[in-house]
Amino acid sequence: MIRILKNIFSILLVVTILVSCEEEDGRITFEGPYYVGFSSNTGLIGEAGETYTIQVNQVGPTLGSDITVNYTVEGTAQEGVDYTVVGGSEGTIVIPAGEHFGTLDIQTIDDLSADGALTLTLTLSANSAGLENGRGAIEKTLSLTITDDDCPLADGFAGTYTVVEAFTDGANAPFGLVDFFGEAYQVELTAKADDPSGTFFIINNSTGFDTYVADGTEVQFLTCSGELSFNGGAAAIECALFADLLFETTSYNEGEFSLSANGPLGGFGPYGFKFTKQ
Repeated sequence: MIRILKNIFSILLVVTILVSCEEEDGRITFEGPYYVGFSSNTGLIGEAGETYTIQVNQVGPTLGSDITVNYTVEGTAQEGVDYTVVGGSEGTIVIPAGEHFGTLDIQTIDDLSADGALTLTLTLSANSAGLENGRGAIEKTLSLTITDDDCPLADGFAGTYTVVEAFTDGANAPFGLVDFFGEAYQVELTAKADDPSGTFFIINNSTGFDTYVADGTEVQFLTCSGELSFNGGAAAIECALFADLLFETTSYNEGEFSLSANGPLGGFGPYGFKFTKQ
């Protein structure tokens, strides 16, 4: 009985070794159907001038000539507006002769518009070698998402604004320039022309009121941080033709349509202003 069991074990061992040898010798191989396919089905890329490499693989023996792989493009992203193709042309990827893959780069185009995430869907349509496009639905489609790095800004900031200003601490507090000079301030905000982001406005003093800031002062709403930038990031602006307000903090409120800034006004102490839409 023991001898019989040993013989059975020996036969099983030989069979196992033979099967293993077949696998190690490469006799059990992929025999097709051969195809081309994207190396991944999904991708994520930021809009700030980043590069994404699209790769198409050829599954099967290498060929002696280039394989031209064609794909269609759908989605909300637009070439030349949201991205550009680098080192080739959209809709075509070439797998060089003797190679198993080919690549094509796309580079995103940054903008200041809060347009949300954009999509780009690539679908294999044909290839010059007559291979299958993907294996069934696998590897046939690549879905890219271009993420937005801009934050939305509510409409409605253009208009007429009441100016409230005062020293916030020190010997001059709580009085403002209205008190010291007997002046009256009111300003107008108009959208800057040819601004695709909708975040730039021009400040002018209302007719019949005294000058608070120079006409043509530019303000940008830094929408992701909730802060403001004046005249391209200047450190200060002159208030009432009197002294420079050095910015320490700035902010805006979309609910009440107001803009605020605080900091030292020349050498006269801490100061701040608030524009509130009428």
